[in-house]
Amino acid sequence: MNLPTILMIDASAEAIELARFTLWRNKIECAFRGCDSAETAMRSLVNGRRRSDTQDMPSMILIDPHLPMMDGLELVRMLRLNPATAAVPIIVFSSSSEASDRQRAELAGASAYVVKPVDAADYAGTLVRTIRDWLAHSTAMAAASMPAAA
Repeated sequence: MNLPTILMIDASAEAIELARFTLWRNKIECAFRGCDSAETAMRSLVNGRRRSDTQDMPSMILIDPHLPMMDGLELVRMLRLNPATAAVPIIVFSSSSEASDRQRAELAGASAYVVKPVDAADYAGTLVRTIRDWLAHSTAMAAASMPAAA
């Protein structure tokens, strides 16, 4: 059985570890990878692959838009331009509730925009709901795209 893979891109090691613990605690069966920068994520996702190679791509990407060096929304744009990552759901997981930030994320190509709660328990609950919803969505989309059995 292939487990879905979740890639979280966040400059905060604490946020990545909280996400990892939350997934484990809520028994969400998945592979989880964390990257602390856009550059690390790009190396992991794109570099060294053929442009059409979708094997081992994450089932979904959670990204904080405020990353060091390269803006997270710029990374979203780059991932949308690459055939191997263009269809992967990308959820911007931001501390900002500003409508303009949500709009910029949508224009960059984000699949969704979720505001990160400050409280750890609320953060965990929001993370679990978001991942469960998007994994269910991805599974349904994959099933719909499979040819019917003869």
